[in-house]
Amino acid sequence: DLDSVVVLLAERQAGAHLRRHLQALAEQRGVNALLGPHIDTLRGWVEAQPLNGASVLSTAARELMLVEALQDNSALLGAASPWRLAENLLELFDELTLHRIDLSDALETLLERLRRGYRITGDTHAALSQEARLVHTLWRAYHIQSGAEHVLDPQAAYLLRLDALRKQPDAAHYIYLVGVDTLCPAETQWCRELLDRGQGELILHGT
Repeated sequence: DLDSVVVLLAERQAGAHLRRHLQALAEQRGVNALLGPHIDTLRGWVEAQPLNGASVLSTAARELMLVEALQDNSALLGAASPWRLAENLLELFDELTLHRIDLSDALETLLERLRRGYRITGDTHAALSQEARLVHTLWRAYHIQSGAEHVLDPQAAYLLRLDALRKQPDAAHYIYLVGVDTLCPAETQWCRELLDRGQGELILHGT
């Protein structure tokens, strides 16, 4: 009975391979059937946790919301395709959200962060300023619109689920993280607390 065990893999495709190995090892010990374990990716397992009825934006709805914001700010769009630019911006927004980087402050605050990051002295490069203005304007428009519609960005919903797991740990399961070597800060914090409680193990290959 491995029903109390959760195995979180870096790739979902490895799940069937792992289950076959577990079954073979069980049969070597005279056990003909296994109950569990639960096998998933970290992302998949977290997203399966309840979210208190909150609505989460679909991919199509996110893109449409951002395309509309781009069309409302056509001067920033230029000759670029709004759909292609929306796709790229959403990838960037996802990274910002997962690293809890908030762009709600003034544009100059973002420019100052970029100047420090790129070690720019004097005036910010014109192209960098234009890109920063685009990102800042669209990020704010996207979040204002989602807030007005009372819907959650998928990455924000993911962080909420992680925070809920930290506040109310899943004491019913022992969790193995296998080959998961790239974590965002919130995942790292959850993993560290899991290990500190003695409720899980992190298994990595190589150095």
